[in-house]
Amino acid sequence: MKRKWIRVLTPLAVAFSMVLALSFPGRAAELVDLNQKCSLTVTPGNYAADTDSYLEQDIQTANIVIDLYQVATVKANTANGYTYDGYQYELLDPYKGLQVDGEMTNAIWREQSQAAAGIALGVTIKDGNVVFDGAGTVQPAVREGIAVKTKIENLEPGLYLLIARRNDVGRMDVEQYVTAIGEAEEQTATRIGTIAHSTEYVYTFAPELISLPTKAPILGDVDGTQGDIINTANPGEWIYDATAVLKPQADPRYGSLQITKSLLEYENSGPTTFVFEVVATWKDYSHGDGTLGTDGEYRDVVSIDFTKAGTSHVLIEKLPVGAKVTVTEIYSGSSYEPVEEQDRDPFVRETVIGRAEETFEVSFSNRYNGRNTGGHGITNHFRYEAEGGSWIWTSTRADGTDGRTP
Repeated sequence: MKRKWIRVLTPLAVAFSMVLALSFPGRAAELVDLNQKCSLTVTPGNYAADTDSYLEQDIQTANIVIDLYQVATVKANTANGYTYDGYQYELLDPYKGLQVDGEMTNAIWREQSQAAAGIALGVTIKDGNVVFDGAGTVQPAVREGIAVKTKIENLEPGLYLLIARRNDVGRMDVEQYVTAIGEAEEQTATRIGTIAHSTEYVYTFAPELISLPTKAPILGDVDGTQGDIINTANPGEWIYDATAVLKPQADPRYGSLQITKSLLEYENSGPTTFVFEVVATWKDYSHGDGTLGTDGEYRDVVSIDFTKAGTSHVLIEKLPVGAKVTVTEIYSGSSYEPVEEQDRDPFVRETVIGRAEETFEVSFSNRYNGRNTGGHGITNHFRYEAEGGSWIWTSTRADGTDGRTP
């Protein structure tokens, strides 16, 4: 599975604890208590300050769960008989190849999160695609399938890998929820992501390392780096009950439309063509902050040819879930007429793409009207006129006459 980012992910809104945070004279901060248990509460969303944001509400229906993998234990900072505030990591097998010592920039932190996720899930990214090493390489989790907004309690101080995913598959079924992601400017996807989805949108998360206990971040300019260094070298209090807000990428989910044409009788002097205009409209909330939807529209003209009586189809793929579709038969063949139906326009059908990865159908029926117009080898051309908002259709017989008239 491969997915392309539209914009850069926002990191977890949580303060990450790092090593070598020393307690200097005059600081009022209390030394970290590594005997105290910690907790973590993960909330998805945060698309806009307005909690009525469409995506803020939609993501609550995505049935997202959390898996936690412990990457490292921690030990107190000691030197020359003194204990310093903060702690050091002791990486667990098989994470000992990670580079998480000392101060790290956000970029390096994300890089190590990716490395940890690859180890935990048994996956790598090659040529923009996910390579699965097999379920046997998936590492044990300390917490599994925890619903978001649930307080995950009794966690030992340490470094944890947080994976958010869909809940309708098991943790070991990594092929069902792991994908490849990349920034908009990248030519190929280069990072590991995990997915969950609502009815209308698929949400993609970046794996995150989180250290417990933690401290509130230092805001603003930190040693000239504009806050780019994540550490706990600040006089704030240690936070043992941490929270994290996930802001994933949202992309529409898609279904398909099938147009079915039934020709009850066939005038056998030559092939005939039926032409349909397809218009689909929807609101796309996956751009911006999810508050205002962007008007989406799809327009096309398709045709179905017959050389005998029977049924034929044309399939239109990748229409967003929620799209309202109107199909109008704009040409029925010069020797055929639609089958009339009570209280229904025989030339127009409407439907809604109600679910992802499903096909929704509209159908039309025609019968022979008793006229044989002759003239075969008809060529149809379609051109959309934006100013008038309509399709221009021209049809020419082999003899140069208008193919739309008897």
